[in-house]
Amino acid sequence: MEFRLVEPEVALAEVRNLLAELDPGERLAVLRDNGTLVLRRESAVDPEMMGRIREVAERYHSVFERLAQ
Repeated sequence: MEFRLVEPEVALAEVRNLLAELDPGERLAVLRDNGTLVLRRESAVDPEMMGRIREVAERYHSVFERLAQ
């Protein structure tokens, strides 16, 4: 992670540039913690992919449980 101190105008320009670079469907996660602001790109989750992951997880649930034991 990069850390820099900048003037507000510079920070706004950098945020504008970041927003302009986002791909269609890509989102921006904004995290705020104790005076620190973090902006992170987050690609949109493909619902079809998530469905496949759920199917595999359900199919192999008992196998995963036995491995955990």
